Amino acid sequence: MNKKIFITAVLGGCCLFFISCASSNGTTRSAEIQMSYQKLKLLDLDQMTEIMQQKVKAAKSTNSLQPLEDGLEICLSRPDEDGLVEKTISLIKNPLDDNNAWEPTVDALVDKSIAIMTSKDSNPTDQLTAGFILENLIAELKPEFTKQYESAGFETRTIERIAKAEIEFSAAAVQERNLSLMRGTAGPSKVAQQILMQRADVLKSKPKTKNKK
Repeated sequence: MNKKIFITAVLGGCCLFFISCASSNGTTRSAEIQMSYQKLKLLDLDQMTEIMQQKVKAAKSTNSLQPLEDGLEICLSRPDEDGLVEKTISLIKNPLDDNNAWEPTVDALVDKSIAIMTSKDSNPTDQLTAGFILENLIAELKPEFTKQYESAGFETRTIERIAKAEIEFSAAAVQERNLSLMRGTAGPSKVAQQILMQRADVLKSKPKTKNKK
């Protein structure tokens, strides 16, 4: 299948899904996953890049940040064993930064992902997709986090928030992840807690400075 036709079909199906949900049960778009990891993991670099470029183009043509917010979610919603997140996220992050919208967009996406993972109504696929969003976000924020061991910034506060949420995958989500032969983790909160422990160990090993009298 032609790549452009495939991407259009995927995005079109995604839009129809949201319209159907809104009309059938009154849920809002913000409560739904944009695209599942199952669809996104099938896309290659060219296809992911094209989706991000379409989102940037839509943001410019509508003078709205919503397509960029959607693009960030889609970018982070796939298992990143092939390293495509790092190769595509700047296409969305840069225009968000230019509009001073990176941090509030990340905050909203963290809230949404935590809500999906903790909801009893979320299916395993949505839980896993939300988990990938948080895990990939942690990886994206980690380089700046490591520079903030002694002075917490936005990246540190975000990782701490994910750690404190104590979110875990349901048994059904773990089973789906195992059946898909994907690298498993204990969940985004555990990942965040582990790097916070690393920070604590580094700070403990640093000699304490004595105040001069």
